[in-house]
This record gives sequence, C-alpha cells and structure tokens, in this order.
Amino acid sequence: RFDTATIDVVEIDAGLDSIAERYFWYKPDDRLSLHHEDGRTFLNRATDQYDLIYLDAFSDRSIPFQLATLESMQHVSRLLGDSGFAVINVIARWNSSTVEDEYINRFVATVRSAMPNVALICPTSCITPSKYPQNLTIIASNDLSAHLPLKPTDRVLPTASAADSFIDDRAPLELLVQQELDN
Repeated sequence: RFDTATIDVVEIDAGLDSIAERYFWYKPDDRLSLHHEDGRTFLNRATDQYDLIYLDAFSDRSIPFQLATLESMQHVSRLLGDSGFAVINVIARWNSSTVEDEYINRFVATVRSAMPNVALICPTSCITPSKYPQNLTIIASNDLSAHLPLKPTDRVLPTASAADSFIDDRAPLELLVQQELDN
C-alpha cells in the first residue's frame, strides 16, 4: 500500500545510523532520505508537502525548546498543507481527564495555536492517573473536518490559552519539566 511513499528522516546525530542498522533492521533505501541536522533547521528550510510529520525528539526529559514553539509548529502546519497530520510524542503526567503538567498543557495550546484540530491521547497503559511522567501523543491537523482516529474518551483539551503558547523568545520548557519532576 505504501510502495511509492518517500520518507525524510531528520536526525541530528549521524552516529545513530549504524545503531539503527544493527538493532532496528534499518537498510538504506532510495525512498528514504536521511538529513543529519537539527529538526528545527530542517523545518525552517523545507518546502515539500507531507502527509505525515512525526516528531519524536527529546533533550533530556523534554522536547528541545526550538521544536516546541509556536514558530516551529507553524512550520509543521505549513509543511502539512490542508490534509496532513502531525503526530508528536511527548512525556508528561496524566491525571484522568485533565492535564496537571503545565509543560504539556502549554505545549498542546502551542500546537493548537498553529493547527486547529488537535487531540492529546493517552495509551491504554496510562488510563489510570499517575504521578509519574508517561508517553502521550499529540495528533494535529489543519483540517477541522479531519477525523482523528480516537475515541471521544481519548481526547483531552488543554486549559492553557493561546497566550500561554511557547514562542522562540519565551519557551521555558526545561524549567517547567524540572518543576513538575520536583513535585
């Protein structure tokens, strides 16, 4: 079904190529292009349209700030066009139907400021509230009518407003993550 799909992989550390070959069965392929650079640099200069952008970047315990700002999400939105989806892996605390982690609350608000159709989902393994950070997934689209593949109970909306969005000039991600972990 995806025999003609092409994939751009952006990884800042070229040393991970050999690890992927050894442990994850990666084999170079003409349909896969590796870009060894910072993800934000790639987003800033990319011009192709994508059906899917998957962000799974971490610096210590959070997404690197330059990939979590309104400006970077606006680049993602531009590259998706009208019908694509962004899937973003994040780590945060989950508390039933609310988000008690200010970092993820503000990050979801940031994503929503760039793309109007946003859902935060929690895998089945974290249905029970936990005081420990867990993997969560943000799915976003520019298309308000796009059906996000979720059950209504999977959606959690942030309480933070667009004014709380992270921007290039103010993105205290590391501070917020540390405060949450210290609690």
